[in-house]
Amino acid sequence: MFAALLDILIAALIFPFYSRDKTIRDPFDPAHRIEREVGERGRRLFAGIELQRDLRSVIGAMTVIEGKGKYLRVIGSTSCVHELDLHTQKILTQLASSPDPTLLDWRAIQEDVAFTIATVAESLKSQAGKYVDRLMVIATLDPGLHIQDTDGKTRHFPLCDPNLLAEMTGITIVDAFGIRDRAAHGTGQGLFSMPAWLLLADRAKPIANCNRALIQIGTECRAYFLPASDGLDIEIPEIRFLNIDTRPILAQYFDIESNQFESELHQCNIQGQCIPELVAHIRRTLNSKHCDCESTMSESKSDFARSFVVALTDELLHQLNSSVNKQTIDEWFIDSSHSILGSFVNQFQRACPKSKVQPASSILEQAGASSAVLTSILGAMNVDQVPGNIPWITGADSQRILGRITPGSPSNWRQLLREMADFQPPAMRLRDAV
Repeated sequence: MFAALLDILIAALIFPFYSRDKTIRDPFDPAHRIEREVGERGRRLFAGIELQRDLRSVIGAMTVIEGKGKYLRVIGSTSCVHELDLHTQKILTQLASSPDPTLLDWRAIQEDVAFTIATVAESLKSQAGKYVDRLMVIATLDPGLHIQDTDGKTRHFPLCDPNLLAEMTGITIVDAFGIRDRAAHGTGQGLFSMPAWLLLADRAKPIANCNRALIQIGTECRAYFLPASDGLDIEIPEIRFLNIDTRPILAQYFDIESNQFESELHQCNIQGQCIPELVAHIRRTLNSKHCDCESTMSESKSDFARSFVVALTDELLHQLNSSVNKQTIDEWFIDSSHSILGSFVNQFQRACPKSKVQPASSILEQAGASSAVLTSILGAMNVDQVPGNIPWITGADSQRILGRITPGSPSNWRQLLREMADFQPPAMRLRDAV
């Protein structure tokens, strides 16, 4: 009897972890180590990598996220940029502009883009250092190919092969966010609205009263109204989104496909003068979505650039303020390439003297990195089973969990499954869940 008790005591000292199924488990077993460490960790890593719409560069971000679901908060990020070689840029541009690309061309460019994104992913993984094992997924986003089918519907084909990317990195890939929204009869546009709210909105407890806005400026400008909320309400926050395509009017004066486009616009903005008549004409053009620049061609490039900065700022403010039901916007975050960031921050501060205007790089590591950070949040929302689309923005019939999962290495895939199984998302209303 004494010998039996002694054996039990020794076993308890060596293997102190006793599972519910009454079996003794080895603490050095990899599966048990992962289970124990996942339960102890409060912070997770998510990578977001985006192929820019201009098809010239890939920007990646590694975000550190605390909390889960709609309670998650980004507590840090790091980013990097990789310029595509000229040959790949040329092929991508030709493929994107082709009305009927071949399957072989599409598959070939998918492999090239996957290799480029894998390079960015490895750079991000090296920055994670010893915490790289906490990387859950790599979320990827690209403009894709939009091809009209024989029935008149537009089909979307991604420009990156997720299976090849998962094989090269060993990390689970989440992509094709817009496709899921389109399946629910949405447009696939404005998918960053909820991630932007999670990233920047005032969710302080117990009282949140600071309304914020994020402005992303490039050849295509996006604005997000992010209302204050404690984050505990069941209803979706009254987020607003607007998009202004500036490419047609900018192409009249600048080579928007050039890598020096932003720098040239900045220099011309400094040298030019604001002409009120030209500002009014540019605003009408931006608002009507029809480019008619005949009356602007007589102006100098410098005067046009200065007037364009003023007109775009005024139009963004007008459209955003008109959509928020007279709510005031207390803080503005401006994100763009480093070359033109200062010009728009200064112009927004002049137009909103009572509000706080700051570059998004004040909370993110690098100017122009907000899209990559928001992509990583989309990946986190997929893992936490949180719907990512907002019906009144995308036009979808209902909220849906966005993204397609491609498993990485067995160990990473098993860790991800444990992570998803451990989290119980909050209950949804019946009409939203169906």
